[in-house]
Amino acid sequence: MARCPMTRFVALLGAINVGGHRITMDRLRVEVASLGYTEVAASIASGMIAATDRRPFGPTREGYTHMVAFCRTSPGHAISEQSTAADRFELHGRELHWLIDGRLTDSKVTLPKLAKLIGPNTTRNITSLERLALLLR
Repeated sequence: MARCPMTRFVALLGAINVGGHRITMDRLRVEVASLGYTEVAASIASGMIAATDRRPFGPTREGYTHMVAFCRTSPGHAISEQSTAADRFELHGRELHWLIDGRLTDSKVTLPKLAKLIGPNTTRNITSLERLALLLR
């Protein structure tokens, strides 16, 4: 008898523990399970598989940080104009890849500034996305 693969869902939740409001991983799992989902797992700083496969900058070199912003709407190609030697951007639909020469804190582009440029988004490090992709493959 052939086995059918189970469909898996991933939700990216941004800024749910801000402004004095806190939700624990256990409570989040219970809430999602109450919606009828089974085998619910929670992971910090997670993301999506396709982003890990795309790799527009190639493998991340030592001393660089590769971030991926998942946008609610396509931010348009104007974001590419923001690229500098220290911050390179490449847009793929609603997925923005951002290569930083150094760490996120070294960049002149802060997450709030990025949100002003591209609109509402949730941003994850490619390393976190790769860990999640391993769980979902």
